[in-house]
Amino acid sequence: MCVIVYSHNNKDTLEQLVKLLKSQDYPSSCYSVYVILDNCTDDSEVLLASELNINVFNIQNMDTVGKTQAYSVLVEKLSQVHGLDAFVFLDAKYYVRHDFLTDINFYLQKHAAISSYIEPIVTRKLSFVEKIRFVYEKYMTNFVEAMRAKMGLSNIINTNAFAIKKQLLDKVGYIAADGINTELKYTLDISSKGERIFSTPDLRAYSDFTNCTHRYPDLGKRFELFGTYIKQFDFRRFNHVELISSLIAPNWLAVILIYALLIYHTFHVYFIADFKTVLIQAVLLIIASFAGMLTANIKTKEIGYLFLYPGYTICRLVYNFPVFAWIRTVIKKASEPSTVEKMLVDVWVTDGKKNFPCKLELVSTSGLSSVTFINTKGKKYTTKNNHLRMTDALHELSNKLSEHGLMLKICQCCKYFQPNIDGSTNMVKGFCNYNFTDRVPGDVLQTLIWNTCEQYENLNVVSLFQSIGKK
Repeated sequence: MCVIVYSHNNKDTLEQLVKLLKSQDYPSSCYSVYVILDNCTDDSEVLLASELNINVFNIQNMDTVGKTQAYSVLVEKLSQVHGLDAFVFLDAKYYVRHDFLTDINFYLQKHAAISSYIEPIVTRKLSFVEKIRFVYEKYMTNFVEAMRAKMGLSNIINTNAFAIKKQLLDKVGYIAADGINTELKYTLDISSKGERIFSTPDLRAYSDFTNCTHRYPDLGKRFELFGTYIKQFDFRRFNHVELISSLIAPNWLAVILIYALLIYHTFHVYFIADFKTVLIQAVLLIIASFAGMLTANIKTKEIGYLFLYPGYTICRLVYNFPVFAWIRTVIKKASEPSTVEKMLVDVWVTDGKKNFPCKLELVSTSGLSSVTFINTKGKKYTTKNNHLRMTDALHELSNKLSEHGLMLKICQCCKYFQPNIDGSTNMVKGFCNYNFTDRVPGDVLQTLIWNTCEQYENLNVVSLFQSIGKK
């Protein structure tokens, strides 16, 4: 097995994880550990300098490439290693037990893809809202996901801690580790190959609750994937059909509303089933929920927090409702005067065959950067997050475009571009290293991040990793 650890400024947890991986009770000759330091600024490289049995790939002097690209490049580099059977991927924010790899080896004998349970560690007093989230995650992990696994159904892969056989990875052809939405699609693609994501409570990774994110796919993304994968319906493959159908499964709030409407309606008018049948089904559902609490080891004092989760969901929906989000934005702008700088530039976008002229609007608001992409039809997409550096905003946009099979042809993505790390906030400047025919030897050709030319050549990140490895 090849264990690949991804770290971006996780020095404290990385040190502990490396110690745990070195002390595994699995034979040391049967696994190797690779650590990717993705543009770390916390001296993680110094931490691993004396670790002779750890292979370190340190990405520096460029933007944070992200977990998906870092994994993909290293997997491509290691795929030619003789005798490699499986990959184990871990985020540096997580911890594992001394028998973690032994358990991985055991379950890989029967399953081609394994997703580890994530058990949060509470190291401080939780707030009221955090307690609601904590109990709900506990219920989902220990009951819902556990029961799906026992019934032979697939759970959504958690790319923070998972293992996959090399043979299956080669068959799928890629890795997606950019959040729950891409992980859901990755799970569906694995399922389409006739495999399922296996998970069991016996195989766990641990993380501070502060690092645990709310894992629930966007409703729009679920319906989009359902429309895409419904064409693959094959009722001879029950597991795959069930996984596709689960994309439109209602959540807690929807179930409560549906049963409330059915009970009210059937009490007055017969509708498919009578009032008594609907009421009995509702009672059975409630009993099953309580049984799930017992299975999930929900304590008596925690039951109240679990029942408050639907209310918490409603509050989140209201809080994120576009109208209220707009009101918050207006109030924030009114209370905090900001300095806005904008620049509209022409760029090229390619699908690998054709180039399309588009525009980028680079926006800096009180030192925070965002990018608006404008296509040939005038449609706009603005990055969801505000970044300290313009390069990070462009990286977010590049990831979004890549989901649609498109790529920005800008200097930052060109293999001849060398960023100029001068300490400025946006760091959009750099140098072009292409040897033009009329270029004077030793001449420094400055460029900006959004420029492009006919000599553009996509950045070969594999070569970058190889050069880093030699250093």
